[in-house]
Amino acid sequence: NVHHTVLYGFDQDGCHRSATESIVWVGGIGFYEDLPEGTGLAFSRVKSFRLQVHYDNPAGASGIRDNSGVRVWLSSAKPTHEAGSLQLGDGTIGLHGTEIPRGRSFFTFTCPGSATEQWPSDITIFGSILHMHEKGDQMYTEVTSKGGSVVTRPNAVEYF
Repeated sequence: NVHHTVLYGFDQDGCHRSATESIVWVGGIGFYEDLPEGTGLAFSRVKSFRLQVHYDNPAGASGIRDNSGVRVWLSSAKPTHEAGSLQLGDGTIGLHGTEIPRGRSFFTFTCPGSATEQWPSDITIFGSILHMHEKGDQMYTEVTSKGGSVVTRPNAVEYF
């Protein structure tokens, strides 16, 4: 089974290791599949793509075939709203070299307001993906006010 797909964009031809890589789109198992009406991604900085398919085969079944893919529609018309991808926390679940101890543990990753208050314009978040590659059993996002109180918890996953 396809767990999810990740479409990466590169600023050089051929997905070279020296190229700057960015996540362009993630799809599958309930993630946002289509962008909102009037929303598009700018590909002016993207010279090549790589599609990465993550499979879920807990039984280890052999002989499974897959013909999934991604369709990208291009247009010369500028969209009303330009979308982008923002990765917060520890996307590779490397925990900055920290070993995950046995039993219960808790890790917090923050993106302080100082990192976003200098942006040239406001942003609207229309999708969010929580993913921990079986490294944990609970994960959530909290949006807090400048005073530190929780404004909203837009998503959470619990596997217990």
